[in-house]
Amino acid sequence: MKTKICVPICERRQGVAILKAKKAIKQGASLVEIWLDCLNNLDLTALFREISCPVIAVCKARNEGGTFDGSARARVDLLAEAAQLGARYIDLDLETAKKIRSQLRKHRRKLIVSYHNYEKTPPLSVLEIKVKEALKAGAAIVKIATHINRIEDNAVLFEVLQRAVKRGTKIIVIGMGEKGTISRTAAPFLGSYLTFVALDERSSTAPGQLTIGAFKKFLKQYAG
Repeated sequence: MKTKICVPICERRQGVAILKAKKAIKQGASLVEIWLDCLNNLDLTALFREISCPVIAVCKARNEGGTFDGSARARVDLLAEAAQLGARYIDLDLETAKKIRSQLRKHRRKLIVSYHNYEKTPPLSVLEIKVKEALKAGAAIVKIATHINRIEDNAVLFEVLQRAVKRGTKIIVIGMGEKGTISRTAAPFLGSYLTFVALDERSSTAPGQLTIGAFKKFLKQYAG
């Protein structure tokens, strides 16, 4: 199984974001995730023309750790435009996707619906509900990202992952924080659709995120 590696990029200058995307591709990234909310003077046509690998477009509101100050409708409009102009996937938080799923119906094949919990890992029963809600909202891929307070929390994510895979659901699971590192290395081998890694230590977009160099070293050492 070839592990899909995605490098998130959050830069103010579009030219710098493009350069970092090209660097990520050279280092072995399968995809890049572009945070549209970070970019000043955004030109989507030029952005997708210059990046040769598949792109996940995301536009995060401030309560998600992003910088977008507009309405939910404006955020969805921007992601819909990105989908039309070349993004392979668009990533939208679960609560917004539930409210305006009809607006994204024609982009359903490209839609990643994400649930984030930055404080804890909820019980398995709660996360199972989140997976079902994401699918009902139109997700082609479900993303579950939770903060890992105890090593045992990783086992909850792995169980959610394995249940989804058995049902044929495409899913990404991420354990955030230092104790969640094991989820970032092991989940792809248990069926997680991809894993997120930083281009370098200064470019991390989430706690516990490995660099692409560290992750590739892990693959070489343990996965042959």
